[in-house]
Amino acid sequence: MEKFVACLNCMDGRVQEPVISWVKENLGIPFVDMITEPGMDGLLGRNFGEEIPPPILAKLQISLKKHGSKTVIVVGHYDCAGNPVDENTHKEHLRVAVEKLRKLYPELTVIGLWVSEKFRAERWF
Repeated sequence: MEKFVACLNCMDGRVQEPVISWVKENLGIPFVDMITEPGMDGLLGRNFGEEIPPPILAKLQISLKKHGSKTVIVVGHYDCAGNPVDENTHKEHLRVAVEKLRKLYPELTVIGLWVSEKFRAERWF
């Protein structure tokens, strides 16, 4: 059974708990390796080519190799200061980010989560 999931999330403290709760309730995985950057969905999903920033990949590799994560979650959220765009643009960034990670890691499950204005996480992609 998978004990860890890797989560590429925004640093915003409002979204950590909803995401962890979603993982536990929907995936049954007890531990979340939270890798954060301001506006993570935008950082990964803007069309700046296919590259994921090396510092993020290095952190992700720790979760994959040392903790055995087989699932990666990318998060976008309402009212993001690090990626101040509308909801549709966030969701497009999530889609692109998930596709990039699926190409890079075809053996993993990659999920996009959206955290709404009520700070509830829902699977988007």
